[in-house]
Amino acid sequence: MKNQTLLSLVFLLVATQFAVAQSKSKAFKPMKYPYFEASASIGMLPTFVKDISRSEVPPVAVNVSYRINERFSAGLFGGYTQAMSNPDMFRDGQPMTFNTKFSMLGARFAVHSTKYKRWDVYGGFGLNYTHTDIEVLHGDVEKLKKHKRFEPCKGRIMMSAFVGSKYAINPSFSVFGEVGYGISLLNLGVSKRF
Repeated sequence: MKNQTLLSLVFLLVATQFAVAQSKSKAFKPMKYPYFEASASIGMLPTFVKDISRSEVPPVAVNVSYRINERFSAGLFGGYTQAMSNPDMFRDGQPMTFNTKFSMLGARFAVHSTKYKRWDVYGGFGLNYTHTDIEVLHGDVEKLKKHKRFEPCKGRIMMSAFVGSKYAINPSFSVFGEVGYGISLLNLGVSKRF
């Protein structure tokens, strides 16, 4: 988790410095609507934190959205993460360890506040298809099936919600933070408008 946090902060620092260097010679003029926006983020707080697990692949996500006007946007979202559980002891004292791969694809819809110069505060919901693949590395699979209604591989439709804020470093480049239920509970990322 420390390496993931450090890597995320270094990535955001480098991306921010690059964007600031590009924007020094240009006056800030917001882009006109409509436009497309692509973003990439890394999760700082995985949804598997409740399972007391460690991230093997940190939560990563990409999003392509279409900003229809000042208030509304719609887009497509994809994310992936992988987590390794800590040994889980059953009543008989037998440890159980498993590896979880989780992916999510879906559509996102957002409502944006009126921009305050470079800030954009937004919130919305997503309709997603999730796929979970659990591999038992150590322990009795039959006991896990009885104990936790275990299904090694399953997909389902899931609703998600999010609230976030973006800061425009220049008219086409932003950094953002988002809180919500999805691939991660807290995401930090960068976005580019086209």
